[in-house]
Amino acid sequence: MLRLLHTADWHLGRRFPGFEPHAAQALARARLQTVERLLALADRLAVDAVLCAGDVFDEASPDASVTEPLAELLRRQTRPLVLLPGNHDPLGGAQSPWNPSHPFRRALPDAVHVVDRDGFELELDGGVIVASPCHSTAGALPVSERLPSRAEGDDRVRVGLAHGSTFGPSVPFPVAPDAIDPLGLDYLALGDHHGLEIRSGGTTIAYPGTPEPTRHGETRAGHVLLAMVERGHAFCEPEPVHRWRWRDARIERVSDLEALADEGLRDTVLRVRFDATFTPVEQARAEALLARIGRATDALTIEREGLRLDLRDADAPLDTLSPLLAAAGQALLEQTRAGDVEAERALRHLFRLTLDP
Repeated sequence: MLRLLHTADWHLGRRFPGFEPHAAQALARARLQTVERLLALADRLAVDAVLCAGDVFDEASPDASVTEPLAELLRRQTRPLVLLPGNHDPLGGAQSPWNPSHPFRRALPDAVHVVDRDGFELELDGGVIVASPCHSTAGALPVSERLPSRAEGDDRVRVGLAHGSTFGPSVPFPVAPDAIDPLGLDYLALGDHHGLEIRSGGTTIAYPGTPEPTRHGETRAGHVLLAMVERGHAFCEPEPVHRWRWRDARIERVSDLEALADEGLRDTVLRVRFDATFTPVEQARAEALLARIGRATDALTIEREGLRLDLRDADAPLDTLSPLLAAAGQALLEQTRAGDVEAERALRHLFRLTLDP
């Protein structure tokens, strides 16, 4: 039996431009911290090897500020680790971290193996890893045509390692599950799809998903797989390793925000989206709650496109303002009732600043 820790899609160096600088930096740092966590898990589980099935880096020529910390972490690696170039970080020229002359590649210890050629094989005690890298960002033969078939008489545990997608009618690195079975693999370790997926029956084909989510909407992310592979059989056990929880909150009423503000939101990347019509007072209350939520969570984005202002009694709050502000508010209210979207935004801002929530 081979005991393997199967991981993929680290996407080190990923940027998060949609967040405040402090949140973006924290999200970027967390990716390397998660790699450190999963390597420590590999030691605790005493696996025979760690397989990373592509997209170690988020781009083809990552900056030294990305490659050097990973190289420093991997210098301590004594357990076999296989790094596969994916479509985000394919084999390339002198600027590629996979180039033998690149400082990152030169810093790697003997235990770290880079899949830098087709026909790559790594012998392990009782088994073999066969792998094929991505040579470009798109346009490759199907995985079934890039991995070798089992030779007659070879009774070793045989594990394939590749980067590609079994999803969608047209994908840049296709994996046809039915074409995998004739290769005689006992397990196919894949990367590219960011969610946990396991197909049993015939060759076991698995995606661990990205160990640290990269964006909202990624379901079943945040894992690695402990794969126990025997001749003709594989068993996979997901192991959570992520730090951040990415969450979407759909707000239809003020009470939804009140409930959200009472939750524990530490280590949460929160996106608040509205589908609501609020009176001016309700809106002021909502903004106060959003400020409270912002202090409780580490990374917050707010989408107000679905937030509408209830204009039926909007004149009444204006009567509580100073004459100058009331006159400005009344003008904005008339423009809003005429369909002026910018005026509605300005009116909401006025209510937010002047009304007691």
